[in-house]
Amino acid sequence: MPTREESAQFNRSTAYLLVLAGVFIITSAAAFYLPEYWPIWAAIAVVVVITLVVWHNRSFDYRCKYCNTTFAISVWRNLRSAHVPTETGGEKYLCCPACSINDWAQIVRKD
Repeated sequence: MPTREESAQFNRSTAYLLVLAGVFIITSAAAFYLPEYWPIWAAIAVVVVITLVVWHNRSFDYRCKYCNTTFAISVWRNLRSAHVPTETGGEKYLCCPACSINDWAQIVRKD
């Protein structure tokens, strides 16, 4: 069973993902209904996504399942790597810098 801190981390992450999904839906709808302004809506969507990825990169690290090493990744790697939500906050498919194993690394809040 997840701890209170893990549950709060999951709820926070879920909230940000819902905000991102909402902004994406609103931006897509606005671009569809106001097609002459699509470059503005596209720019807004890109800025929102990059802002959320930079925030996530500054707030979270990753822990390898095999060697228990905690490590950080670049914003670019964070943007392009696969992510799945889990009960403990989420996992991202990464290569551990310590043991060089490609697998799902657990997302952990930075100290």
